[in-house]
Amino acid sequence: MPAKTIRVVVISDLETDQRVRKTCETLIHAGYLVQLTGRKGKHSGPLTTSSFPRNRVGARFHKNFLFFAEFQCRLLFSLLKGPADLIYANDLDSLPAAWLAAQLRRVPLVYDSHEFYTGMPELSESPLKRRIWRSLENFLVPRTQGRLTVNASIAQLLQEQYGKEFSVLRNLPMAQTLAEPQPTKNRAELGWPEEAFIMILQGGGINMQRGAEEAIAALKHLPDQVYLATIGSGDIFHSLPEIAESLGVRNRLLWHERMPYKELLACTRLCQLGLSLDKPLSINYQLSLPNKLFDYMQAGVPVLSSDLVELRKVIKAYGTGWMLPEVSPTAIANAVKRRLNDPEGTRLAAENCKKAAQELVWEKDAPNLLAQIERAFSHARS
Repeated sequence: MPAKTIRVVVISDLETDQRVRKTCETLIHAGYLVQLTGRKGKHSGPLTTSSFPRNRVGARFHKNFLFFAEFQCRLLFSLLKGPADLIYANDLDSLPAAWLAAQLRRVPLVYDSHEFYTGMPELSESPLKRRIWRSLENFLVPRTQGRLTVNASIAQLLQEQYGKEFSVLRNLPMAQTLAEPQPTKNRAELGWPEEAFIMILQGGGINMQRGAEEAIAALKHLPDQVYLATIGSGDIFHSLPEIAESLGVRNRLLWHERMPYKELLACTRLCQLGLSLDKPLSINYQLSLPNKLFDYMQAGVPVLSSDLVELRKVIKAYGTGWMLPEVSPTAIANAVKRRLNDPEGTRLAAENCKKAAQELVWEKDAPNLLAQIERAFSHARS
């Protein structure tokens, strides 16, 4: 019997979405054929080599409703070409075209919700947009044959809303990738001070309400040997140097554009403290479990985090860091001072990170992914 083909779709850039890459590699390892389709943005670079075919859907529009409508149309036409035995949609913004293609091709549909989409702060500030997205979610989610999401809290919330099971597939680092040769970096080649105590805030979503501004402002209340490295992208990322300049701490901000995952881990290993500072101002952030938490642990770097339910579960269970009473410059500075005055406690947390890293890997949750794929195929056969 020929291998089944799974068409994986996502609205993000294919080069930077680690969760989607890990999903595809897991499906390939299980014996499926995979084709991944994503978005070609204004600043998308060339696609690198990959173990599975990938293509990008271009668009003339790049924001607002016109972009979304055009992307859905182009994605639908792409999904109607070539073989497809199952369609796998990542996040709500790729689900409309994926559902319609699945209907037309009479194949099952699996939905992977990377966050509590309708609880995003961008939508809470626009009631009309939120109602539209919620209506789409209400219609589409019950019509999927398999469902996954990123943590237990969001799974429970979605299950309560739709009466449908959601399996948990946390965005953990892949042990297979970590076992491959890893690049090394040193502070000198990055232009980082050798003797500094360096905090790091990394990720592809360094946006408003995620603590970057407060972390920079905290430098004003900390000794001169404390620096902040920011690596990634996001809505406010490119304004961070300007913010640091206005506060008189630009020389202590180590600012780098996003980089390949393995290089990012190599930079993280050079730091003493990882920051995860999402504010609980929306239900999406309240229930979030950022990828950076696990990346810090893989690098052996203790975590200083806002006190969110899923973050608290992991950090307390493994003893890998500390929670902040609030996300403010003063609270961050006070917590960092405690780390400077307690090197032994910081060392023990770093050791706990290394131990936790052995268990917190993608392969631990991957069986949930394969079970939902098989469930969807079984549903189609019945």
